[in-house]
Amino acid sequence: EVSESAAAFCRSRHLNVYRGVLNTDLSRQLEIMDVAVMLDVIEHLPNPHQTLSLLSRAIRKDGCLLISTGDWDSALARMMGKHWRLMTPPQHLFFFTRRTLSMLLEQCGFRVVCSKRPWKLVPFSLALYQLSARLGWEVPFLKSMNSIGIYISLFDTILLIAKKM
Repeated sequence: EVSESAAAFCRSRHLNVYRGVLNTDLSRQLEIMDVAVMLDVIEHLPNPHQTLSLLSRAIRKDGCLLISTGDWDSALARMMGKHWRLMTPPQHLFFFTRRTLSMLLEQCGFRVVCSKRPWKLVPFSLALYQLSARLGWEVPFLKSMNSIGIYISLFDTILLIAKKM
């Protein structure tokens, strides 16, 4: 879910921002959108197909949908198996590959036009936490490093841009 501060920032630039889980009632209130963004969201949804179908009705023809999620087909995910950093049920309900996510998008009226493995600016404390948790270390000063960010790609996430057909 978009933080209120991020939504307020967008609204200050006269953009319409909606926060929360898209359902039938909310979808009826939406204006037709040019773009929808779901960064690290789809894996948390109880019914991704339903959400994408509702979005498809709310996005104008040739509008865009940007989605990022973990890639279950990545080398790291396959190597780590149940110990993969994104294998966190019950928070993550679904796991996608480029192929399965592309197929789902097509079923919901979208065509993938771009697919890549993104780099992310990650708080150093989060990167160190995930590494130390895998190694069984305790790092007491993690919170003091929240303001430091590093660019990371473990090549285990995918970012897709899809156009509404």
